[in-house]
Amino acid sequence: MAETGPIDSTLSFDSLSSLTGPIALTGSIAEYNAMFGATVDPPTVTVSDVLSDVSTYRYQETLDRAKFLSLLNPNVSDMRTKLTSWVAGGFRGSCDLFRIQITAPNVCSDGAFRNLFEYIEFVSGKTYNQHVEKVQSILTGFQVGYRCSRTEFVVCVYGIKE
Repeated sequence: MAETGPIDSTLSFDSLSSLTGPIALTGSIAEYNAMFGATVDPPTVTVSDVLSDVSTYRYQETLDRAKFLSLLNPNVSDMRTKLTSWVAGGFRGSCDLFRIQITAPNVCSDGAFRNLFEYIEFVSGKTYNQHVEKVQSILTGFQVGYRCSRTEFVVCVYGIKE
């Protein structure tokens, strides 16, 4: 057994249970500074900070929008290669055709809060279903679907239509 150090025998349950109420500092930062000799400046937010944040959001949205271009005009040859491998392997699991790494931000450049599906529509101009339907329209006889996590949207083939 590891040693934990000396035990203070002056502490008892009775002495601890007599404490009541929350322990907290109250007052202004100026009062705190005066009491403790500290010089804590309050945090500030500038217009420049906020404009920088908005620019960062717009830049990320532009990058995310570009990720969906592959779904708007899919490379049929690439899909065929992936499907051929999947069929040759005995139709095991699903065949991932498109894997898009994407994370919906806490807030978008327009100030709106969106979940992943809403964010996909915001940056790409199409709903996730429209993206899946586009791929389905190209793949006759295959069952096309999607799966997603907090950071990834995947369009896949999971079966064949009989």
